[in-house]
Amino acid sequence: MDRITLLIIFMLLILGGIVGYSLTHYKAVQPVTVNPILSINAFNLTKNANAVLVTATPGDEITYSLSAENHSDKVIRGFVIQVDISDLSELAAIVNAAGGNHNSKTGILAWTPLDIQAYSAREKKFTVKVNKNFPAESDLIMSV
Repeated sequence: MDRITLLIIFMLLILGGIVGYSLTHYKAVQPVTVNPILSINAFNLTKNANAVLVTATPGDEITYSLSAENHSDKVIRGFVIQVDISDLSELAAIVNAAGGNHNSKTGILAWTPLDIQAYSAREKKFTVKVNKNFPAESDLIMSV
C-alpha cells in the first residue's frame, strides 16, 4: 500500500473512533419542566379585611386571588390557573368568576391557558357571596 492509502485508512479509523465515542457518550438533553409557584389569598370586601383574619357572615363578599409565579428564566406556556371550589360552594355562590369557567360536576373553576413570562406572575380573581343558609353537615370552613 502506498502512503496516501495508509493515511486515508488511518484518518478513517480516527474519524470512526471519534464518531463511535461521541455516539456512546451522547446524552439526550431532556426538556426541563418549569412549574409555577401557586398561592391563594382571600379578602373580605364587606369587612374590608383579610378573610383569614375575620369571620365571614351571610351576605359578605369575598374575593379570592390566585397567583402563579414563574421564578425561572423560561416562559411557562399554556398554564391553566384553576382551583377546586367544591367545598367553598357549600357556603357561598360565585358572583363574579372574572372570565373563569366553573364546572359544577367537578367543582373546578378554571381560566383559559396562558403564558407566564420568565420572572413574572399572572393572577386571576373571583368573588363569592356567603350564603344565608348552610348545610347542617357543613364544617363552616370556606376552603379552596
